[in-house]
Amino acid sequence: MRKTALLLLLLGFGASADEEIAPPSDWKAIFAPEDDSWKSVSQELIFNNNAEPETLDPAIMTGVTEHTLALGLYEGLVSHDPETLEARPGVAERWTRSADARTYTFHFRADAKWSNGDPVTAQDFLWSWYRAIGEPTCNYAYLFDYIAGAAAWRKGRTGEARSLDEFQAAVGLSAPDSRTFVVRLEAPCAYFLDLCAFETYMPVHRATVEKHELAWTRHGNWVGNGAFRLVEWSPRKHIVMVPNEHYWDRDFVKLTKITVLPVDDLDQAWNKFLKREAHWIRQVPSAKIDEAKRHPEYFVQPYLGSYFYRVNVTREHLKDKRIRKALALALNRETITRDVTRAGRSRRSGSARRWGGTSR
Repeated sequence: MRKTALLLLLLGFGASADEEIAPPSDWKAIFAPEDDSWKSVSQELIFNNNAEPETLDPAIMTGVTEHTLALGLYEGLVSHDPETLEARPGVAERWTRSADARTYTFHFRADAKWSNGDPVTAQDFLWSWYRAIGEPTCNYAYLFDYIAGAAAWRKGRTGEARSLDEFQAAVGLSAPDSRTFVVRLEAPCAYFLDLCAFETYMPVHRATVEKHELAWTRHGNWVGNGAFRLVEWSPRKHIVMVPNEHYWDRDFVKLTKITVLPVDDLDQAWNKFLKREAHWIRQVPSAKIDEAKRHPEYFVQPYLGSYFYRVNVTREHLKDKRIRKALALALNRETITRDVTRAGRSRRSGSARRWGGTSR
């Protein structure tokens, strides 16, 4: 009987232990150059980002244009593997998850630094998330609702400033020391690590934000923690980034300069690509798809998004729901995707579908 009780006790202790999640330490090896031949090629990249970014503040950005820039200028607790999209170490070199999958403990790398040389700390993430959750202009603040107490804190915004101490007392976040960040969730969330790589979860440099306020993202004021740093932002002309010499993995960064163009005319962007004035463009004009497919550098990448037609319901006959349904049934989605958009999009009969890992 005593042996049985002891076994059950040991099993109980085993079940409550935290699970250490250890991504492979050599995951970047497959992306490293096989030899030095790359050194004979210019490592300056020019690409078109399709539009002028509305902001470089990760807490309030919402578009693909801004997200693309955030991937170079900031780094979250984790990053995504470029091929598998699995969570890989970012600012956090390792992390553990509790047995009930509700508590994550992130352990920061000692050499994580901001572009001005300051260390990136757990307190930086705590303050950044506090700022984002309480920021009325943060449209993605609801993405923090998975964290214990965050939804109530966010919905309780009254316009009155509430302190960081109050925030810590109400929300499941803590920074026991400068290199340990603990996150407690409302319930298990299978894709929480993916959220930690999303721009809304990325940190900002508190001293810079408090000093310059809305102007903190201007290139003379800006401070970030990504692989690149901002050196120029000429609206409607270009954004220029160079390697962040304080980035913890600086040796892995091979590009010497990135120039980002904001050309929103697809034909103009296509012409820039053909003239080698841009090395990469996000989209090809529909009329040029067949021509582009013959180009050796043409590449189709899966992209999750929905395209739909808006109906002007102020027009009398379109106020009738039955007519709108008839129009929806009459649309030949196959013809539209094959002959109009022509970029490999799939047809859908609804606005959303269930994907793996989603909870609802």
